[in-house]
Amino acid sequence: MRGRLGNIADDRTEAALSALVLLGMPQPESVTEADLPALLRHLAHPGAAARWEARARPGKHAREPWSHVTEDARASVRAAYAALLRERVTERSPDVALNPPTVHYWEPDVPAPGGCLLCGVAAVTVAAAQVARLGGREAAQAVAWRPLSTSAANLGGPRGPVRVTGHVCPPCDDALASVGAVGPTALERALAEHLTATGRESAAQRFRAALAQTVGKVPGLTGWGALFYTARARNVAPPRPNAAPWAHLDLSELSA
Repeated sequence: MRGRLGNIADDRTEAALSALVLLGMPQPESVTEADLPALLRHLAHPGAAARWEARARPGKHAREPWSHVTEDARASVRAAYAALLRERVTERSPDVALNPPTVHYWEPDVPAPGGCLLCGVAAVTVAAAQVARLGGREAAQAVAWRPLSTSAANLGGPRGPVRVTGHVCPPCDDALASVGAVGPTALERALAEHLTATGRESAAQRFRAALAQTVGKVPGLTGWGALFYTARARNVAPPRPNAAPWAHLDLSELSA
């Protein structure tokens, strides 16, 4: 921990242990390499704020141990310790499936809730401990899913006067970041990376080979958000989000 934090590692450890003393909790007889970062992450700051040295004045002293700590400071320490316990419990809990958060949009944009605008997947899997660390499901959703507003044409759909608004999952967001813009190249990159990540390397190689012979976009390569936009424009039921990424496409030729 000293190698990671430098000279402040000792002070933060002392502050975290001070928080345990304030709560009347026993000092740990041993701390594993995995436990120590969580202990410092949750208790170092409130523990440091509760120490006498944080508000010491010449000629002043506390009448009893920790009697200088205000109720608000004690509540902060208790809340931090509760968060630490939740994280420890969730370390053995199953992963959490996170759906996209609520879509916020400006009319006349078309909101496309429930799935990734590119691959259409309905949920992403996040470790339960990570969800607890971020502050719960709602906060974790906001971190895992990035909001996106773009034209349906950029997703392989028809041109239109309004945009489609929703969210993109982490793998598709990485593809967008690597390309730098929403468009055919980003769709191609996201699909190729999905094929590789799911163990279909031969399919990914065939797809990349096809891309080398293609001028412009790959025929039929359409993001889920474009299908949603088209359905709304035609006043028909929109497609449901996908249980698996890119399930709205027929990939049988690539996987054959």
